[in-house]
Amino acid sequence: PLETALLIIPPPEVQIFATPLMEKYAPDRLLAGPAHITLFYPFFSFSEIDHAVLELQKVCAQCAPLSITLDHYERFPSICYMAPADPEPILELFRRIQFAFPNILPFGGKFGSELTPHLTLAECENLDKVVLPPAPSFSFAIDRIFLYYGYPVRSAWVPYQSIPLLGQSSE
Repeated sequence: PLETALLIIPPPEVQIFATPLMEKYAPDRLLAGPAHITLFYPFFSFSEIDHAVLELQKVCAQCAPLSITLDHYERFPSICYMAPADPEPILELFRRIQFAFPNILPFGGKFGSELTPHLTLAECENLDKVVLPPAPSFSFAIDRIFLYYGYPVRSAWVPYQSIPLLGQSSE
């Protein structure tokens, strides 16, 4: 069945940097859309998505746009990724959405109920063979999140809707 994912899609300069690395070290990831930071996957089944979007729009209307900087590499056992200098703005957005959808866990709960914000660059069993350039620094604003859909295994995922973050900043 079709699944959905809730994503942050960084701007073109991040895509220009990340895409060649993903093509080399994580080609299957490019099927899930452009380079991205996953907020929730799986989100809802496609058949339930219209109802979820209405609630998601209400939540995002209360969330202010955020600014983040991706500036260093980190690793999971088989993944190398770019990480934010301060993950807290992404985590705050994640928590607000999670509060509205308490039964939805990131990555289906496979890694617990918390999120580690990351942009995957490489996925393989032997990360020692991955050669990355010195970590750049990308600062950008996030004023919307994206809902993508697709089949879970080796299929191209496509955008379904973008949901703007319309709240006022407390700064």
